Amino acid sequence: SKNNLRYGSYEKGTWEIEEINDTDGSEKSLALQVGPKTGVPQAVFVDSQGQIRHSIREQEGLWSTSIVSEASGIVKLALDDKDLPRIAYQGANDKKLHYTRRLEKSRIGLKTRWIDDIADSQVETGQALSMAIDEENRTHIAYFDKPEGSIKYYVEPHYFKYTKELEGRN
Repeated sequence: SKNNLRYGSYEKGTWEIEEINDTDGSEKSLALQVGPKTGVPQAVFVDSQGQIRHSIREQEGLWSTSIVSEASGIVKLALDDKDLPRIAYQGANDKKLHYTRRLEKSRIGLKTRWIDDIADSQVETGQALSMAIDEENRTHIAYFDKPEGSIKYYVEPHYFKYTKELEGRN
């Protein structure tokens, strides 16, 4: 189908296009990273039903996809020192900042195990977020806390609040 999510790579003057997932073409958010250790591409996206899906390229032309959770907006993907995915997002139902990670590599046909933590339990947090992993393999998340009107900074396993008035914003 023309609306399927695809991955393209350019090598030796030629584009190689692979289908990642059969979707309706209306993804709300998409993040893509290539593992620095393995060189294996991974994608995380929110589909039109609000489900977060993680896809990993198992071999050329073959991607496995698992449903992670449900999100209300942007998702961010970072890969740790073993190329395992870590995902940050605002929960669809509770509107809280979630931090989710996979504990082991997936294998085709096996269920993927995800650990989901609430990084900030206040409602309406996790908007306008950014995520990275440092050299000590700790996750860092910067995000907007709407009720407090502040920017917060989460470092696994704690967060720090930086407050700055945002002028001209509603």
